[in-house]
Amino acid sequence: MRSYHVRARVGIGLGFFGFAVYYVIPLALLASNLTLLLNIFFMLLIMMILGLVLLSMNMQHSLEKLLGMLDRSTSAILQLLLR
Repeated sequence: MRSYHVRARVGIGLGFFGFAVYYVIPLALLASNLTLLLNIFFMLLIMMILGLVLLSMNMQHSLEKLLGMLDRSTSAILQLLLR
């Protein structure tokens, strides 16, 4: 039951963000409201950074395993070449 509440909150938040992008940005441009426009771009930048942080946190374990396998294979190849 808790999952539905989280999904609803995320949906409302993304709906608000979509409204800001498609309605408030053109409104700020037409009204020459630079403060509002820069605040929206700052929020967009923060959301992009948070998205990249979440992506990197989700991919970290897989990339560590991949790099560990590559490191083992290259060190084994180097040991064979040095013999």
